[in-house]
Amino acid sequence: MSQITTPSDEGILAWAARDRELHAESPRDLDLPARRARAAEIADILADEFSLPPHPGVEIDELVLDDVAGQPVIRRYRACGAPEAAPAQLYLHGGGFVFGGIRERVNDSVLSHRSAATGLQILSLDYPLAPEHPYPAARDQAIEALASLRARAADLGLDAARLGLG
Repeated sequence: MSQITTPSDEGILAWAARDRELHAESPRDLDLPARRARAAEIADILADEFSLPPHPGVEIDELVLDDVAGQPVIRRYRACGAPEAAPAQLYLHGGGFVFGGIRERVNDSVLSHRSAATGLQILSLDYPLAPEHPYPAARDQAIEALASLRARAADLGLDAARLGLG
């Protein structure tokens, strides 16, 4: 039985091959901080090779939620010309609550294009990672951040009635 592939399949296969290659080059005996750093490095290499650059019509900046425990940083994606009170999404980056971060280049690509396409203001939370911060630390901070964003919606240009989590 033959398989039919599409251009997107070919891109995914090329990405997977490059991912395997980069991981094969990685030392096997890294401690968790070094594994996180290597994973972020690999994610950035893959983003540079396979992702679109950030959307030019989206502003990317950062803010600190100083009223939330741990004073987390939020990386904000807001389409130029978005309404004053834009609908928003508090976004929790991938990584299984152990890896990942808000400054990975793949996030800038994906989230800026999502913001441009939808008009959403996307607020990516730099939540605390396990095992240093065991469950439910990340969940609790996300809940607290969502409440903070809702309370500060007018100051941040958010529509508090259209604020979700993703």
